[in-house]
Amino acid sequence: MVRKKDRFWEHVEKQNNGRFKCKYCESIFAGGATRIKYHLAGAKCHDINICTKVPKEVQEEASLTIGEPNKKLKGASTSNKDKEREISSASISNDDMIRGVFEKNKAEYIAEILLGVFVEGLLAKLRSIVVEQHISFNLGFKEGLIDLLTLLTQIQLVLNDAEKRQASDDFVRSWLAEFRLVAYDIDDVLDELGYNILQQKVLNYSLPSNDIINMANKIKIINESLNRLKGDIPSDLRAEFVNLIPEISFNMEIDSFLDDSVIEITKTLPQYKLYNCWLIFKKRAFANERLLTPDLKKIGQEIAKKCKRVPWAARFLGGIMYFIHNKDEWLSIQNNKNLDLLDNDNDGVFHTLKLGYNHLPTPSLKRCFTYCAIFPKDYAMKKDEVIQHWMAEGFLKPSKEGNMVMEDIGNTYFNILLATSFFQNATKDAYGNIISCKMHDLVHDFAISISKSEILILDGDSVDNISKVQPLFVRFDDQTTPEISFTEDGFTKLRTLVSENVGFGNMLSNFKCLRVLKLSDVSTSELPDSIEQLIHLRFLHISRAKIVEIPKSITKLYNLQTLRIEDCCNLTKLPEDLSDLINLRHIYIDHFKRLGYKIKMPENMGRLSCLHTLPFFFLDQDGHLIKELGHLNNLRGELDIYNLQYVRGKEEARSANLAKNAKIFKLGFHWGARFGRARDDYDNDEEVLEGLKPHRNLKSLTIKFFKGEKFPSWMFTSLDAGVGLSIYNNLIEISLKWCNKCEEIPTLGHLPCLRVLQIEGMNNVRCVGIEFYSDGNHINTLFPALRRLKMEWMDRLEEWKDAKELTTAVEVFPCLEELTICSCRKLTSLPHTCVSLQELVVQNCLDLRSLPGVLSLLQHLEIKMCGIKELPSGLQSCRSLQYLEIDNCFNLRSSHISLEKVELYGWPKLNHLPDEIQHFTALKYLDLYEFDGMEALSDWLGNLSSLQKLYLVDCKNLMYLPTEQAMGRLTKLETLEIINCPKLEERCAERSGAEWSKIARIPNIIIMGNILKGGF
Repeated sequence: MVRKKDRFWEHVEKQNNGRFKCKYCESIFAGGATRIKYHLAGAKCHDINICTKVPKEVQEEASLTIGEPNKKLKGASTSNKDKEREISSASISNDDMIRGVFEKNKAEYIAEILLGVFVEGLLAKLRSIVVEQHISFNLGFKEGLIDLLTLLTQIQLVLNDAEKRQASDDFVRSWLAEFRLVAYDIDDVLDELGYNILQQKVLNYSLPSNDIINMANKIKIINESLNRLKGDIPSDLRAEFVNLIPEISFNMEIDSFLDDSVIEITKTLPQYKLYNCWLIFKKRAFANERLLTPDLKKIGQEIAKKCKRVPWAARFLGGIMYFIHNKDEWLSIQNNKNLDLLDNDNDGVFHTLKLGYNHLPTPSLKRCFTYCAIFPKDYAMKKDEVIQHWMAEGFLKPSKEGNMVMEDIGNTYFNILLATSFFQNATKDAYGNIISCKMHDLVHDFAISISKSEILILDGDSVDNISKVQPLFVRFDDQTTPEISFTEDGFTKLRTLVSENVGFGNMLSNFKCLRVLKLSDVSTSELPDSIEQLIHLRFLHISRAKIVEIPKSITKLYNLQTLRIEDCCNLTKLPEDLSDLINLRHIYIDHFKRLGYKIKMPENMGRLSCLHTLPFFFLDQDGHLIKELGHLNNLRGELDIYNLQYVRGKEEARSANLAKNAKIFKLGFHWGARFGRARDDYDNDEEVLEGLKPHRNLKSLTIKFFKGEKFPSWMFTSLDAGVGLSIYNNLIEISLKWCNKCEEIPTLGHLPCLRVLQIEGMNNVRCVGIEFYSDGNHINTLFPALRRLKMEWMDRLEEWKDAKELTTAVEVFPCLEELTICSCRKLTSLPHTCVSLQELVVQNCLDLRSLPGVLSLLQHLEIKMCGIKELPSGLQSCRSLQYLEIDNCFNLRSSHISLEKVELYGWPKLNHLPDEIQHFTALKYLDLYEFDGMEALSDWLGNLSSLQKLYLVDCKNLMYLPTEQAMGRLTKLETLEIINCPKLEERCAERSGAEWSKIARIPNIIIMGNILKGGF
């Protein structure tokens, strides 16, 4: 689709010599639309004569056009309530002066137009098409492409100088804006051509001659526009050859930049802590052991001095300087006068952001940052989603050497923006991978201010001058359709559309140039078939929708790179011809794993050789489909394979080629549930699991419903038999679930990085012994990194032996913090070697007679339905314990502890509370359940001077509270709640009950849900 001819051509007549004559003053001049507008507007610039006879309305229209676009849209935002609203930084600081400073400073910066990298990408596409000749170049098509290549190359030479001068030269900026529109048209035409090439490859047919003629005509129109723009190039613009992809550190350790990310932008330090600014600056500027030379140290200290009492500025500039290796650039930042404003009540914060932005390592990175203004404030930006947006918009060009794919470049850019504090509040997953971050409100405002000519945020109002906007962020808080005409040229050229509440239906086909489409909270149950017309689409994200199926027409979107479906629980299948989307790189459907074994996989998935993300793979009775995985060599991240019972043996399993895939770090192997399988299917499981040997980089392994009697040999293979080092030394997490034919837990004690171990439903295991801890090699420390251990539903487990009795190990479980044992009914004892234990949960272990002694770090103790007779020794002296819950431990005789919260359940043999509780002076919350044998609460309850809430439930015979004097000592008691204690409820009746005087002063009294008036 080519943009319509500029309307200002109506005011001139074309001459035979290629020049133009004004219809009003009859002046003759060369050039294009930009020069015509300046002529009609009466703007003196670059040897353009002023029209003296232009009608007033035409002059005003031309003046508005060459002025700053979207003047009505302050901060790229319009609303019904406040169209003229300036960007607010109220969320940054409560200080009105700071907010005012921001409003004043942001007006000094105009939105930047950066096209150098974009044009470089267009030239690369053109060269590829011309050289590789994917389609027939008859009918003058090839000549048009070569002309386009020549013209674009000529204009590219002056782009760098034009971009540098746009802030100070209105004409240059207007010329850049005109060129940007044409550049996007070029991208659309080349992308359409690329789509046709892909279509030929998928469907194996030749492009019709009519289509070639049509595209040739589009190229011709574009070349005419470029010729006019070339004629408008100011004569004083210099040709420059620029390296648009300078070398930056792709291997930096991002953790060096994350530890001090909590510093607020407007937070200041007192004068006596000024030296801290240098320390903060140095920590970032010279991170990752970067050499601190005397010259850079001196310059850095001067920059840190200018940060004055603003530690955020020191951190921000330190992060920027880390990526600058030229001493002259360091000096230019040291001498930048805007840094002097930091001492003036944060006057320079906005200037500092602009300074850092100007020195980001690559132009592409600048585009990536400003694009993020499209996300709402305080939005948790998922790393993979942000990178996929960038990819779709063409910001991530693979390196010429070919050793970095777009995702790798995006990951580096994301980390740089974190390192420079443009992004902050990074969160990580269990494996240390950064998964999300946020932008500070002020940084978000800054991003909007420099991208307002391209980004538009709407909340339901109509908009003028939409043709200057490329991405669009539509966010509606209600269910109304926006009152906007989406047929206007500006909207049909949109490249990004993000909408909440409005699905657009068949109107989607109006947005023919979309690269990114994200629809959230839409009520529609289906996507329109017309979505197939969005041939440029690369990113499709549907969330919180009621769609039942994805239309087959989506399989015609041959450019699609990412398909994300979130919270669409009615969706149960994928389109049959999904394998036609040969450019697809990421498939993410969050609920499919919950549906598990019911999903049918499309055929020929092996054709999707570009796939990086495929979290699930479902086999059916044609188990040989697992070989399709063997063609997906670029898979990374997580992968769960379901219905492995359909794989017919080791060799077929090996065809998945998992051992060669180094970037899959989390694997799940799932057989059919036991009730869905015949017993004669079990014999094959061991061979299949043996053939599924993963790569040694694996970090997480789950095996579920495996019916073999022993685990595969690769789980025990060692690098060094002398010390027992496994080839899977990177494993962090292991889950073994319902492998109920195995009689032994595999040897895992030697794994150096294992942090999480979950064993569930291994009903054939009777003893946890030496085979669990060691393979016989001498190791000083067993389970050296394990932090969380969970054993559940092991019905036959009787004994868990202590490793120190079986091995020569000096330490066992030295880092174990959480231990959970559930439904191991025959288990009689637990090991006594958990020195770091903080949380112990034991449930439904009826034969368990004792617990290990409590150590000083224990914070959480839960004991339910166990046969223990005593609580662990050392409990009374455990000052760290904060939570205790005991339920249905009928053999338990007594308890003593000191902590902040106690919940006690069902002690029918006790007719009073244990006397030791009177020593719980730190207790704040006391909950008592089902003490049917107790008639009165002891007077020593008044010793619990910290008690804030007393909760009495189902104590059917309880009648008496402590004496009035004892209750009076509970000065901090704010809430008394009584539920289903009929005798006490009667005695606590408001103003008339025998116990009322004891509780009348308590502010909050709740009896069976009724709130009484206390606090007298």
